[in-house]
Amino acid sequence: MQKFLNLFCSLILILITILLFSNQSFANIYGIDCSNKKGTTKWVYSFKRKAIVLYEQDSKKTKVKFEIKKETPSFLEAKGTLNDFKTTVTFDIGKKEVTVLQSAIQGKNYFMQCSEPRVLKQE
Repeated sequence: MQKFLNLFCSLILILITILLFSNQSFANIYGIDCSNKKGTTKWVYSFKRKAIVLYEQDSKKTKVKFEIKKETPSFLEAKGTLNDFKTTVTFDIGKKEVTVLQSAIQGKNYFMQCSEPRVLKQE
């Protein structure tokens, strides 16, 4: 009887461990391509990593990281620095639209239509 009880307790502990680790959410990394009449951009983002990264602008490689400050399943807002200006990036997933707003008078504002987000990597 004691062996059966020990085996049963071991199985319960293993089951609990498996359930705890299987419920961890993935850090899905998504990619989007955006464009307007003046240019193109490519972005990657991850809600779990709390970041959106501009990695290509007008076919030139770059790497500018913005920290996601607000998010919903269909919207994100991130803040960072682009070309030495404080910058806010928003991505409306439903409208497939990226907005880049810079707080300085000399800064530029971008409004771009984007492709459907695609999963690039699951971690």
